[in-house]
Amino acid sequence: MTTEKTKTAKKGGPKDETAKKQRSRDALGCRVGTRAAAINAALGSKPKTEADVVTDTGLPAARVRAHLRWVVAKGHGKKIGDSYQLKG
Repeated sequence: MTTEKTKTAKKGGPKDETAKKQRSRDALGCRVGTRAAAINAALGSKPKTEADVVTDTGLPAARVRAHLRWVVAKGHGKKIGDSYQLKG
């Protein structure tokens, strides 16, 4: 008894690099329209406290705090006392 292997088509069709959807990014590399991009836009180049950013964006304080720490860790911004600001 012999068995023949049949090729099955992969779901989604062929991979085409030109067909990939291009997504817009902000200055820090976050996708436009995301919570991270909203925090970046609210932060700006003037120092703001975490509470100011929470008020401006309407996002949870824990989410804002985590993103602000990421911004500082990646070198995109700096912490001045209780305030944060983007470099540039």
